[in-house]
Amino acid sequence: MSSVVLRFRSSFTLIPRILCNVEKYSPKLAYVSSRFAGHSHWQNIRHTKEAKDKERMRITMSYLLQIDSVIKSSGGIRDPKLNSKLASVIADAKSKNIPMETINRRLTAQDIVDPYVIEIQAPGGVFALVETRCKNVKTTRDKIQALAKKYGYLIQFPYLARFKVSKSNPGSIANEFFEHKGIISITPQKSAENIDAVTELAIECGANDVEETEIDDGVKGFEFHCEVNDLDKVRQSLESRGISVYESYCPYLPLRKVTVSAEDVKLIVEMYDRIRDAIDYADNFYDNCEVTE
Repeated sequence: MSSVVLRFRSSFTLIPRILCNVEKYSPKLAYVSSRFAGHSHWQNIRHTKEAKDKERMRITMSYLLQIDSVIKSSGGIRDPKLNSKLASVIADAKSKNIPMETINRRLTAQDIVDPYVIEIQAPGGVFALVETRCKNVKTTRDKIQALAKKYGYLIQFPYLARFKVSKSNPGSIANEFFEHKGIISITPQKSAENIDAVTELAIECGANDVEETEIDDGVKGFEFHCEVNDLDKVRQSLESRGISVYESYCPYLPLRKVTVSAEDVKLIVEMYDRIRDAIDYADNFYDNCEVTE
């Protein structure tokens, strides 16, 4: 048994079972005249560029919305010198090459939006979470619900991401079936070159756990795990020791996984993509599925 893991920004998602039939197509041969070969080549380049531009825009918007959220949750403090959480998000954005001019424009903007987690439930114990930010949660919820129903999902009531909700209230799926955790990734450095040194560093900085992992294609590094509310404190503690942080984020990790078929990979990816295209901001997707071979 293996898991198929997809990365959307800094989140992990596994593929769930969808109650929908997949139309199967037989392979067909394609012939392209040499007269139009150059045109076809240009079209491929254009489509590749459009895909990269779209992904770049998604990453940029994700950070701009994080800036909105931090400003609003801190009582409107827009100066990163007076708002440590805001400073942390800006540092993350700059590390991903988001232009400072773009960041500064957002710092002076007035259209701040709220963060929400919208919960989706499917048959067989499959649960999915959509992290989104919006002004009108009802409109966003209705759009996601319309798409989710086509795939056999039932949508739950959304709740503000910054509020902790008990199991008996809206938000029970996120609280009961997922663990909301802070994760900080670093690359190997002189001050932390092996797991023993990193473990000692984690204890000093207030992290709960640390593990060696691949943080990017072919790049080995370490992940510090901590409470969501401690993310900024642990990050600042690392940076004060001269440790360069690769990225920091707060994913929802499934506590119990459900086994599903790999045949449904295309369907769930399609649903996630359609949700992302249908609403203004879909920051991350999480679910509790483990895929069979």
